[in-house]
Amino acid sequence: MAFFDGVESIHDWSRSQRVGRRCEFSLDHLMASVAIPLLFPPMGIDDEYFGDGAMRQLNPLSPAIHLGAARLLIIGVRARRAAGVTVNRLQPSMPTPGEIFGYMLDTLFTDQIYGDLEQLERINTLVESAPDATRGERHVETLMLAPSVDPREIAARHVGEIPRGLRALLRVIGGREASGSQLASYLIFEAGYTRALIELGYRDAMEARSALVAFMSGARLPAVLTAPGVAQAT
Repeated sequence: MAFFDGVESIHDWSRSQRVGRRCEFSLDHLMASVAIPLLFPPMGIDDEYFGDGAMRQLNPLSPAIHLGAARLLIIGVRARRAAGVTVNRLQPSMPTPGEIFGYMLDTLFTDQIYGDLEQLERINTLVESAPDATRGERHVETLMLAPSVDPREIAARHVGEIPRGLRALLRVIGGREASGSQLASYLIFEAGYTRALIELGYRDAMEARSALVAFMSGARLPAVLTAPGVAQAT
């Protein structure tokens, strides 16, 4: 379910496993959007319960396109090269439950974004090469910024700020060690960690300033992208 609000010309939509419903947003919608399964309670809205949309986020770019977006600026939360269960161990061992849970969250939040971005690039190529053969598809310009520092590294430095009860849970399931910081990176909401993420985002945006300015002004993107539509600060 994708809740939306917009001009009257935008209608509800229905696709395979995806529904768009017009509504007046409330705090419940916001809390439902961050209700990670098993960690935060789902929110009751109109006689139904909703949790984090990543659970059914088959096409995360779809709602913005349905709302009429012609350009999409996408902020990534994980670098492509660092989205898996870490294998940098001194001794080979089975991943802990905390590591596996962190990997599952990473799959929900990250993999589908990159997959949908690649699908959109294929549609753009089709629209450009055979415009008469398409059925209502249109070209959508994209720019995705990926972080230059993996948030797992930052989370590992701030894991001590997590509330005591959550620290105990992470210790039990193996999500507090450096190898389990992938899970911690989704659960830390303390000021030290969030400030570090904001500072990282600002630095990366300044590094990609030329691409951002070109994208916002409608100009051609500079040749600094690491993949179609993806700019990563170095």
